[in-house]
Amino acid sequence: MQQSNRIHSLDSLRGIAALIVLFHHCLLMTPLFHAAHYNEPYDNGWVTAFTNTILHTFWAGSEAVLLFFILSGFVLAIPFIHAKPFSYPKYMIKRFCRIYIPYISVMTIAVLLMIIFADYKGHSGLIPSFSERRWAHPISWEAVISYLLMLGYDNTNVDGPTWSLVHEMRISFFFPFLMLLVLKLSWKKAIVFGFALSMSLSAGLAAVNTFVENPMYQDIVNSFKDTFFYTTFFIIGAVFAKYYKKVIPAFTNIPAFIKILLFILALVLFNIDEVFKVLQKDFGILSMPIKAGGDWVASIGVLIIFLFAIDSTRVKDLLTKRVFLWLGKVSYSLYLTHMVVLITLMYTLGKIIPYYYVLVIVPFLSIAVAAVTHTYIEKPAQKLGNYLTSKKKQKLVITPKQSIISKNP
Repeated sequence: MQQSNRIHSLDSLRGIAALIVLFHHCLLMTPLFHAAHYNEPYDNGWVTAFTNTILHTFWAGSEAVLLFFILSGFVLAIPFIHAKPFSYPKYMIKRFCRIYIPYISVMTIAVLLMIIFADYKGHSGLIPSFSERRWAHPISWEAVISYLLMLGYDNTNVDGPTWSLVHEMRISFFFPFLMLLVLKLSWKKAIVFGFALSMSLSAGLAAVNTFVENPMYQDIVNSFKDTFFYTTFFIIGAVFAKYYKKVIPAFTNIPAFIKILLFILALVLFNIDEVFKVLQKDFGILSMPIKAGGDWVASIGVLIIFLFAIDSTRVKDLLTKRVFLWLGKVSYSLYLTHMVVLITLMYTLGKIIPYYYVLVIVPFLSIAVAAVTHTYIEKPAQKLGNYLTSKKKQKLVITPKQSIISKNP
């Protein structure tokens, strides 16, 4: 998106979402929140309040990822809506540098840390689901190929959150073609046709997977199936980008009291998946359609939150404070690295001090690591993308005063 069209409050919202994912993974390390999240028996009123009410927003990790997908669709759609000159090669080079280079850099660092610190014997002080999924087994060559090609196999073992980046990168390849759909059709037709196409492809791959016997290939096919499912949220974001300016005037004129109720409704919808957990437990056969329905309902909550971030003076003033703007800038790095920080500390420091002390350290260290990653990996990758797609390539020359400046050839 061009700077003139950039909505900084939405950048801050992305940063808050990354922080929510961080809190989500930290809280899942505790037996009570782990039981609450996976609908297992537990007895604690406070945890229930933070799970089955809008307070769940503070650690709604899955919902925060949906927000990422919808926001990506929104941001990627803006240049098309404003009829900016488009070059598919330049677009893909920028997306590659923006997503893949930081991704593969952090994955490489995570693999090295895993080789140094993992003993693959679990950790007696941690919940089983952590020690059985994070650095749980040595890395195979098949896994390395999967990491490099973003095939979606074995990412959880090294850096779990990267699963969403696999989908983000794949969807980037065909997103410009989705925009042809969004631009030519009404919002209703674009949503219906786009959803039907995405879900048909997803269901088709699910059917194919029933004939696949190799577990690795099953994971890969399932990953591509999920890509088409998550495409629907990019479509939602793109359609919102096309029509949000028409919605804003009506939203602006809503009375303040009604806006408060609307914001509460947005949070309820955002956390609606918690309502479906009982149904998923009692009617397992319906788990997939219920999950899909919950995610789509949550997306309505996300769009309402976007309206507040774009048009509400109080919300914009809050989101454009320096701390939130900075958090937005490092959000991708924070999302990429926080699990690596968490796993590394749990398998090292966690063997010396109680795990709950480690969990207090993780958020602060994760933010610090994100700042370093943003400065030395993410920003250079973005600059590389801009350099490779610039009309006039820049070259470095040395002046007599030995200072480095840019000069057009």
